[in-house]
Amino acid sequence: MIAAVLLPIGLAILLATAPWIAGAVLFAICVGLGSGLTSIGNGTLSLELFGREGYGRRIGWCTSAKQLTAALAPVGMSTAMSGMGVVASLWLVAAVGVISALAFFGITFAVERPFARSKTAADNV
Repeated sequence: MIAAVLLPIGLAILLATAPWIAGAVLFAICVGLGSGLTSIGNGTLSLELFGREGYGRRIGWCTSAKQLTAALAPVGMSTAMSGMGVVASLWLVAAVGVISALAFFGITFAVERPFARSKTAADNV
């Protein structure tokens, strides 16, 4: 969730503070943290959930939609910027990011998961 929220926050900071250099630095930090958390989460979560058997094939399948949208994003963004302007396009990206984060957050309520609790020494007292 943190990684999903960092891009829209970074874009909002950038748009609200432009052309202030500190705002651009905060934007870069937010986007960098979000990207790093996403990379770590994608690799470790898939391995933890599905195990080592067929890991490469499964991670390739899971990331195929992300790779496709990343490949199409420059064309979409340049089209939006030429049609709507730079600022409106960035606000659109921020809005889509917020909607995506909310949808991602909604998954936690839609899926029931029993959480296993390990016993500790304090539980024996």
